[in-house]
Amino acid sequence: MGLVSCGLYAILAVVLLAAPDVVYWIFTVAGGSAGDFIAKRAAALFAGLATLAFLARRLSESEGRIAVSLGMVVALAGLAIIGCYEFARGFAGAGIWLAISAELGFAAAFASFALSDRRRLAASSA
Repeated sequence: MGLVSCGLYAILAVVLLAAPDVVYWIFTVAGGSAGDFIAKRAAALFAGLATLAFLARRLSESEGRIAVSLGMVVALAGLAIIGCYEFARGFAGAGIWLAISAELGFAAAFASFALSDRRRLAASSA
């Protein structure tokens, strides 16, 4: 999961930095200098998430791995909620559902990893 999410975040970082118009087109939103500014800042965040996912992929079960997983859940679920809100208010087009679906899928996977790790750690300390 870490390598897949790392790859996705890295692709998003590059696209947001180099070609934000692609994202505007997919989500059916207007671009512009303000959007480009935010896209480039978001690219830096996605580059950080890609790095975190890549470096954390081989961590053994630990509180640290649970923390990383839960951080990813919060970030991805937050993006999905914002996407649903923006679609509901008519700002984003139907293409946003591609992102929402991926975000919810990754959030669920990271939540599952965190829960599984938490159970294994609790069982091993009992």
